[in-house]
Amino acid sequence: MTAAPRELTFPVDWTFRIIVAADAEGCEDELRKVFAAFGLSPALTEGLRSSTGKYRTLVAPVTLDSRRSLDELPKALAAVAGVKTVL
Repeated sequence: MTAAPRELTFPVDWTFRIIVAADAEGCEDELRKVFAAFGLSPALTEGLRSSTGKYRTLVAPVTLDSRRSLDELPKALAAVAGVKTVL
């Protein structure tokens, strides 16, 4: 028997992993502006770097208060210059 998918209950703690080009100047400041537009101010911490050194990961733990934020925030983060992927 297959279990029913779990529904998210808001607010929800979420950790974004944002993969950026290692040489992206000002990327962190722009990401902070996007988070601020959603009323958030997470501590961006450095995660892993790619083996080639071309990419790095920024980790941003947040508490999201709505499905709208969960749907729209990743799109806004992905639009920042230098961002390759938002997980």
